[in-house]
Amino acid sequence: MSSIVLMHARSLLLLLPFAAGPCAAFTAGELLPSSSPPPHVPNGTVVATPGLQVQYEPADATQAGPGRLEGVAAVPAGELRSSVRIDPNGERTLTRLETRWQLQAPGPLRTVVLGDTVASGGGWSRPVRLGGLRFGRPLSLRTDPTAPIDAARKPVAATQLAPGASDYEVEMGRVRSGWNAAEGEYGENYAAAAYRAGVTAGLTAEVRTEWTDTRQAQGLELSSGLGPGGSLQAVVAQSNTADESGLRWGMGVVRSTSGATWTLTWDAYERGFTPMAAAGGELHPRSQVRAGASVPLAGRVTADLSYAQQTTWDTTTPAAVMGLAAKMPVLRKSTLSLDYSWREGPQPLRRAAVVFAVPLDDGQR
Repeated sequence: MSSIVLMHARSLLLLLPFAAGPCAAFTAGELLPSSSPPPHVPNGTVVATPGLQVQYEPADATQAGPGRLEGVAAVPAGELRSSVRIDPNGERTLTRLETRWQLQAPGPLRTVVLGDTVASGGGWSRPVRLGGLRFGRPLSLRTDPTAPIDAARKPVAATQLAPGASDYEVEMGRVRSGWNAAEGEYGENYAAAAYRAGVTAGLTAEVRTEWTDTRQAQGLELSSGLGPGGSLQAVVAQSNTADESGLRWGMGVVRSTSGATWTLTWDAYERGFTPMAAAGGELHPRSQVRAGASVPLAGRVTADLSYAQQTTWDTTTPAAVMGLAAKMPVLRKSTLSLDYSWREGPQPLRRAAVVFAVPLDDGQR
């Protein structure tokens, strides 16, 4: 069993995750095991409270194994974040993981991130790690690769824009590989740009293009309102490499009623569609189905259920992920969260976590 203790001037979090089965990671966007570790996705929000936050995350609390140490220095004008991997038994005791500086500013730049960051990916592409520059309005990250049960729980549509309103984002740098290992390095060049616009009342369109040394891709995403509390999303994209090309298309719907949220998405891929930063030997996806529900229960308790299934062009056995989660208030302002998920398929995996959050003050400044 591993544990994480997070100390901050305003709160204390105790996270107790544990896993059974192979240690291969699986993510919301890609259900099959990947050789790249799941990234911690920044959401573009700068912590305005000045101070220093230090987090240490041991990989295994039962022995002196590798761990992760992160420091955050926040001021009203921005945030400096850096993390290192600590391995007392490895060839290198300290390995830098990521370092970045980010701020939010008025005007067209909105959010600026310099250093190690994660590309937004849009509604049809995969968020990837890169070292470089990202600026503009932070487009919504459609999936959270650090949360294995979030595949169907996240709303499928971005925020609707008013008619005539627009937003954009530009990303450039070099793709990172081997992020959590001593041999981690910056690889091929990467550039992407996205533009969103409110076409009519209730209809928002986003165009996105991506480029690397070996791949080019472009796609369109449409998001339309379905009355109060509902929206419909449609995507189509094309990916081209020197050896192959292919299409991806899909649809998704989200509906909120009486405090509950329901999601359903479906995606299909041609064999020639190459995902962003595909690892060597990675299987070609053929279809994905995701469903999820978030329902309020008695006493301010909320429950989440998610399911996702993926098939590939290379195997006949689908991979599926099921997730259960619950969050409830305890004591005064403290909260307790319970999460459990399991994956079926070529490499089964089970995960569970308990998170207990305790405020250290009353939140007043």
